[in-house]
Amino acid sequence: MGILNFLKRDRNKKIAVTTSIGEFYFLETNGTKNYQGKVKSKINDDIELLFPINDDNISEYQINYFKKIENSWISILQQASTQKPNINFKDYKVVSILIPDKGNKFYDVDVEIVVQKGEEIFSLILSDLNVNEIIEV
Repeated sequence: MGILNFLKRDRNKKIAVTTSIGEFYFLETNGTKNYQGKVKSKINDDIELLFPINDDNISEYQINYFKKIENSWISILQQASTQKPNINFKDYKVVSILIPDKGNKFYDVDVEIVVQKGEEIFSLILSDLNVNEIIEV
């Protein structure tokens, strides 16, 4: 009986996928398929990434977009500071980034970046690496 239990597949176990930026686990919620993981980045050491997917895998588009965010982070901070000059976004920690796959029917944004300082939380909505909107949560 112990052997049979060992051979049974754990239905709750998440599927892991390793990419050039980290390891991600499959998560299906509210009818959407996603990969979620924590990564160390130039932006912050512990960022939760969520990749809503169209097919079965994280796309190169999503990975490349994350790398573009890392490389453009100073510009993104400057744009956010221009829109909200009374807030110093450099003092905020990036806690999560959502990058839906191109053409995902559930999302109408390229990227959502959530930043936090103490109890203050802001969501930066990006399109083509440009800050379109800043939402106070």
